[in-house]
Amino acid sequence: MEELNPVSKVLKFIAKTLNEKGISWILAGSTASYLNGLDVKPKDLDILTDEENAYKIDEIFAEGFEVLRKMSYGETEIYASHFGRYKVQNVFVEVIGDLKIKYGKWEFFVPLDILLKYSKVIKLNDTLIRVIPLEAQLIYNLMIPDKKQRVKKIISYFKTSKQINYEVLNLFLGFAPKEIRTKVFEISKNL
Repeated sequence: MEELNPVSKVLKFIAKTLNEKGISWILAGSTASYLNGLDVKPKDLDILTDEENAYKIDEIFAEGFEVLRKMSYGETEIYASHFGRYKVQNVFVEVIGDLKIKYGKWEFFVPLDILLKYSKVIKLNDTLIRVIPLEAQLIYNLMIPDKKQRVKKIISYFKTSKQINYEVLNLFLGFAPKEIRTKVFEISKNL
């Protein structure tokens, strides 16, 4: 990530702050996709965590950042989570605790300890950042209606890089609805 990119500067600052305070978190969204090697422009920061840490982060962020939405539980047709939104040096930061993605009658939920165990650790200068693996992002994005372009980019990356980890993919598929498992199986035949 370019050193001058404002998202990069805010990410390093937030990561250092959360790491020093012992907060368990993982980076997701466009910035995680970028750090995993996708050709996407990081536009904001999406932090996944659990319920307890979400409210701890809310307290930390409320001390020095602009709070656009105080941490609270909410549901939409697609999501259910503890959610807060902040603005840090003109970068939007979303904190999501215990994210569930609704897909028909299913709710896709992966516990934070599993996300952390299979995360990719990236060093951005002297700051360690846990990033959600692309295998998990593929599944999440297949379940979100407006993420078709991201899915295409992930598939393309796996085809060209040959860096898909089938063990991790299968682990995350264990949390997914049958229809998504079938889609991923079809996709993986062409990788």
